[in-house]
Amino acid sequence: MRGIKPFKLGFLTRPFTWGKKHHLGVTVTAFFGFDPPGAVFTDVEMWAVVAEQLAGGTLDVGMPKSRGEVLVTGSCHAPGGLPTATCPVTLRFGDLEKTLYVIGDRHWKKDEVPTEPVPFTTMPIDWAHAYGGPGYAPNPLGKGAADVADDAGIEKRPLPNVERPRHLITSPKKPVEPAGFGAYDFQWPQRFSLAGTYDRKWFEELYPGFAADIDWRIWNVAPADQQREEPWVGNEPFELVNMHPAKPTLRGQLPGLRGRSFIRRTGQTDIEEVELRCTTAWLFPHLERGVVLFQGATRILEDDAADVDVIMVAAERLDEPRPIEHYRRVFEERTGKTAEEDPTIHLRDEDLVPGGVKGFTPEMEEHMTLLANEGLAAKRLRGQADKKIEEARALVEAEGLDADEHGPAVLEPLPEKGPELDELGDVFEKAMRELAEAKTKIEAEKTRALAEMRTLYEELGLDADEVLEEMATGHRGPPAFSAAANRAMFERLHEETVALDQPVDELEHYATDPEHLAKMAETERQLLDNYRRMAHLQAPAFPMPEGPAQHLRDDLVTRAAAGGSFRERDLTGADLSKLTLEKVDFTRALMESVQLRRANLAGAVLEGVVLAHADLTEANLAGANLRGANLGGAKLVGANLAGADLTDATLFATDLENATLEGATLAASLLHETSFKRATLRGLQLERAILNEVDLQGADLTGARIVECVFHHVDLRKANLGGADLSGATFLECALEEASFVNARMEKATCVGPTSVWRGADFKGAHLVGTNLRGLDLTGADFSGANLDKADLSEAILEGVRFYRAVARESLWIRSRLRNAQMVSANLMNAILQKADIRGVDFRGANLYGADFALVQSDEATNVTDAIQLKVRARPRREEQELPS
Repeated sequence: MRGIKPFKLGFLTRPFTWGKKHHLGVTVTAFFGFDPPGAVFTDVEMWAVVAEQLAGGTLDVGMPKSRGEVLVTGSCHAPGGLPTATCPVTLRFGDLEKTLYVIGDRHWKKDEVPTEPVPFTTMPIDWAHAYGGPGYAPNPLGKGAADVADDAGIEKRPLPNVERPRHLITSPKKPVEPAGFGAYDFQWPQRFSLAGTYDRKWFEELYPGFAADIDWRIWNVAPADQQREEPWVGNEPFELVNMHPAKPTLRGQLPGLRGRSFIRRTGQTDIEEVELRCTTAWLFPHLERGVVLFQGATRILEDDAADVDVIMVAAERLDEPRPIEHYRRVFEERTGKTAEEDPTIHLRDEDLVPGGVKGFTPEMEEHMTLLANEGLAAKRLRGQADKKIEEARALVEAEGLDADEHGPAVLEPLPEKGPELDELGDVFEKAMRELAEAKTKIEAEKTRALAEMRTLYEELGLDADEVLEEMATGHRGPPAFSAAANRAMFERLHEETVALDQPVDELEHYATDPEHLAKMAETERQLLDNYRRMAHLQAPAFPMPEGPAQHLRDDLVTRAAAGGSFRERDLTGADLSKLTLEKVDFTRALMESVQLRRANLAGAVLEGVVLAHADLTEANLAGANLRGANLGGAKLVGANLAGADLTDATLFATDLENATLEGATLAASLLHETSFKRATLRGLQLERAILNEVDLQGADLTGARIVECVFHHVDLRKANLGGADLSGATFLECALEEASFVNARMEKATCVGPTSVWRGADFKGAHLVGTNLRGLDLTGADFSGANLDKADLSEAILEGVRFYRAVARESLWIRSRLRNAQMVSANLMNAILQKADIRGVDFRGANLYGADFALVQSDEATNVTDAIQLKVRARPRREEQELPS
């Protein structure tokens, strides 16, 4: 279920079953301030306050309440901050009024007379300070019901600090009702006694829903004298006495809002309203904050609300209701193409809450002010810049010129304050509009400039297209910078300057200073290292001119025949096609754009070589060492890399279609947009690699070891992974139609993504222990003889799939679509098939011991002949739900 909400509201959902009917409870929360009235803040701030103030407690469980209630979390503060022995605290809310007495610490003396209260300035009003204690069911957190050892180890019986004025404690032997403003725990008798009867009849007829005689007041958590029959209106005034450190009487009012909520059911297009009532107000007086809850419920078809697709929540002023048409428009905008085209829609809070409602708490505004003040240095620098611009414009005007046309532009003033939350959408929309306008202007200027450049080059007799292409592609090939060449240049300049009898100190420094020479050498090294890593991302190097290329080819043949090495040689753009270069050492050579078509490089040492954009079509690289080589953009169609070591190699947009990599090692390699289409990868070794947008369609990966790798947008259609080890692999948004995983190991593999397709895949005899196949479309797949122990196939499409003699103990099949699946002789011991569609499934001879078939959808064609059915859980049975018309 997806949620749509404004920043200023939160929401909770709670599916529940009652009277054999399923319902969805909806709760909308608004975090408000006491002053000014109507201020509502973000739910992010609300949850932070709730987590701190309730200290592990729960704001709400999401069940719609039948009565209105008010709760207070806070302390008693002595007036004026002066210590006092006793102090009354009062809550007035709407037509409710409640007073409690707060008393300093006391204990009973031996004669059952209490000691004098210890004066206090602040005392928490919570259940720990009310009557109770261990073993006292109405309040096991309290004090007064049992003796407690003091710091000296002496057992004493304390008295409660918070009491009811008309029911004060008079004896250590006479219990009193706990006094407070907070929430009762669910297990305390004040609430648990309302739970109803859970007996055999309930189990057989209503399980797991609520009891037929449940008292709905169980969901109200406040003491009875803080409740009323009807919900609140939403604008009730309230008053809190002696519960604020500086304000003895604190007044406020609920924000005057009405909660609205809407759902869209799965498969539907229109929204339905879930009517809400203002049921709860929770006040935090010391913070001058409160939370108001709006609650309601609607009928649903599934017990977990799987039939609800989207929920949208909103609020409006009590005197300014909005029509349903308004909310339909907002919903369509935020779920349709409009949201994709204009992301600012999600920032428009005013669509779902009244305009003008405050967006940030004072604390948040103070924090934002501090951030703004941190920009004072920037403002000072801006002042200096403004002064310089003013001086420059004055000089232009002194020359009789127009400063606006010929001088620097005056800078726009700095904003004094950031936008309010309500203004974020408009600000973002304006920024996007200005960005689009700027892009249009830039494109127009670029077009004009290119036209002028083209005219200029043509006038100079140059090929404009060639010049512009070279400018657009930038630098090609290895970096041109050379420390040795630069040193030679400075030495030559030094000699020429000496001959002219000119000062040479600076030139001599550049030519001879060790530190400068070291910096040049380091610069050359860094540039070259960067090139080795990133050569595939720049435009391909040009082929070597024909004459030099032939000379280099002849020289290389001669040297190779004599056993020569080409370590770190620059062979960029050379033509070495069809040459025999077996076992030749090319370590760290620069071979970008080299032609090696049908060359024999078997056993060659190509470690760290740059082969970006090289053409190695049908080349023989069997057993070659390509560790750390850059093969980005290279073409190896039909190449033989059997047994080659490509550890740490870069395979970025590399074409290996129909290549042979049998027994090759690709550990830790980068594989991005690489094609292994119909390639032979038998026995491939690959660990902890990321395969992104790789094409393995029709590839042969039998016996490969591809462990803990991530497959992202990988095409494995009709690939053969028989006997492969894919343990711990992750498949994200992959296509695996008709792929073969016969006898493969896929232990603890994860397969996810709404567009992942595994139809017709063959898993016969595969080891799939703990594998996640949740939600996949596996129509037509075959899992015969596979081990699926503890695997998760929940929500998967498994219609007609074969599981003959499969072992799937403790596996999950929740909501799986198993219609007409073949489960003959399968072992489903302790498997969970809750809510699965098992119509027409053949379970003949299957082991269903301890399996959970609660709420499954079955029919007369479901066959359990000769199946082991001991301890099968068949309740609750599915009952078709109908929504009220």
